[in-house]
Amino acid sequence: MKTKKNLAFIAISGFALISFFVVFLLINPVLHYSEQQIAWLNGIHFFNYYLTFPGGLAEYFALFISQFFYSKLIGSIIIALIPLLTVILLFKSLILRLNTIFLPVLFLPLLQVLFLSLTTDYLFNFSVVINLFIVSLFLFCCFYAETKFKINLFFTFIPSLFIMYVVSGGVYFLIFAISAILLLSYKPDRPRLLLILILAILSLLIPWFSYKFVYLTTLEQAFLRSVPDVAPMLRYSKPTLFLVTLGIIPIIIVVNLIAEFFRNTAKKNTSSKTSPAVNSNLKRMLPLIIQITGVLIFGILIFYNAYKPQVKLKAEIKLSAVQEKWDDVLLKIQEVEGYDRMANFQFNRAIAHTGQMLERLFDYPQVLGTQGLFLDRPFTSEVALPNSDLYFDLGNIDESQRFAFESQTLMAYSPQVLKRLILNNLILENYEAAKTFSHVLSENPIENDWVKKIENMLENPEKAAENKLVAEKRDIFARQGGLFFTPRDKMLILLGKNSHNKLAFEYLIAFDLMEHDLASFTNDMKFYNDQGYKKLPKTIEEAIVLFLSQRPDNQFLRSFRISPDTGKHFREFVKVMNSSQGNKEKAKIQAAAFRNTYWYYVLFVSPVVTKVKLETKPSEANY
Repeated sequence: MKTKKNLAFIAISGFALISFFVVFLLINPVLHYSEQQIAWLNGIHFFNYYLTFPGGLAEYFALFISQFFYSKLIGSIIIALIPLLTVILLFKSLILRLNTIFLPVLFLPLLQVLFLSLTTDYLFNFSVVINLFIVSLFLFCCFYAETKFKINLFFTFIPSLFIMYVVSGGVYFLIFAISAILLLSYKPDRPRLLLILILAILSLLIPWFSYKFVYLTTLEQAFLRSVPDVAPMLRYSKPTLFLVTLGIIPIIIVVNLIAEFFRNTAKKNTSSKTSPAVNSNLKRMLPLIIQITGVLIFGILIFYNAYKPQVKLKAEIKLSAVQEKWDDVLLKIQEVEGYDRMANFQFNRAIAHTGQMLERLFDYPQVLGTQGLFLDRPFTSEVALPNSDLYFDLGNIDESQRFAFESQTLMAYSPQVLKRLILNNLILENYEAAKTFSHVLSENPIENDWVKKIENMLENPEKAAENKLVAEKRDIFARQGGLFFTPRDKMLILLGKNSHNKLAFEYLIAFDLMEHDLASFTNDMKFYNDQGYKKLPKTIEEAIVLFLSQRPDNQFLRSFRISPDTGKHFREFVKVMNSSQGNKEKAKIQAAAFRNTYWYYVLFVSPVVTKVKLETKPSEANY
């Protein structure tokens, strides 16, 4: 038995070590922190909210633990350690109850495998892991109290059932109740049968009573709540693997109970003859080794199926954009498969910030046209914060503030949202409002350093005026004076205040060209001379050449000097088009070499031509 126990602990610990390296090298918990906007506050109001529904305490504790995902190393240790502790506690509970270690106990690493596979989804909430850890902890404590201190199980399981509902709530309460009933059903005596009956009745009565008289919740949530209630774009999809994970503790217990039954039956039918010790040990060890190997292979297959490199890549692009690592954004976008609107949006931001917007605008397929530049329409929950960031970049603080408030209604304590609101109010000189949001963010221990830096400017407005970022935004900011403006109108308002706002100019020209709007392009080029270009940007040259081919008498277009290379390149493009003899599909294939030009966009990619429309969800799904 000791050899089997040691082998089991080695296997469990080995899987934990593998989990650490997989999380650290492949998954990266920092992406969980960024994608979920994880925030834990030390204020009493934040804590009180989690007392208002069953399972709130576990979610509160899960947020406290998962806030450390901001560190790749610490996060990886946590994600490997909590499942390890869960498995050890369940392992010890099986030993205490069955008083034996048999082959199926090594199914326990499946729990670690499932947890690891679920973390490949960056919206997977760590409260699931914490709650299953609490289930294992309570099971162990109840049986340990009986074995070590001779405490009657009536005095441990019944109070634990009530505590479990308050702490973990919903589905985890039911998992605990089912697991307890299964373990108590092994060689039950009359008191234990009575306890099983009481637990079964209470497992139905407690959620119903809390729904009816204690908590403001739905009946379904009272029984089956399994993940936190978060903003729509952060909601976990609950795949089949997740449902399997919820049932894995009772499944492991059932498998061990069945195996123990067959083992006891086999012992009665086995003769008393024994084999030599060496052969006997080898015979015992071989199935255990085979099982560990099988679990390892199964784990690899499950993880391989769950791991989605493209999902991780898009999360990395989003994080790099938040951190303003624009070169990283441009590097990673090259690896994105197919078209992705948010990748398109961040690509446009990256080339704008690196001074390449009108040189590389069509290096990424602008399939949605201006809807890849601005996220104003259609409005959905997931675009509020990135659109706020874009308008902050451009200097339209009114719009940045509006979208930041939209984000706050969905993610009240998000560090990114609070930082945006603090900076916006600081720029707008709304110091009291900025202090209010700063006070909330100061309760987040991870953000203390950032808050201390900003509070100095809030207390000393003259220092805020000296700050480079604040001074820059105040210089280009212009009051919008209304809500119903197109993105083009918003850019014109900004340029009307400061015609040297190069970012606003480039977004304005990009908007005009994507809309095929020669009239607006002609009018908006009046701001061109204020931008300090040493030569005409490539995209503008290509647009002028194309428009001139249609309007050779246009004096405004003829006033620009086009580089010989662009003129030659256009003639080659025309030659390719003519060779297709009107066959558009053939022309598109033949013109592949011109894929990153404005000409190719206008003929083959632009939604004005393709009639591509952005698929949207019903409005009620956004809130």
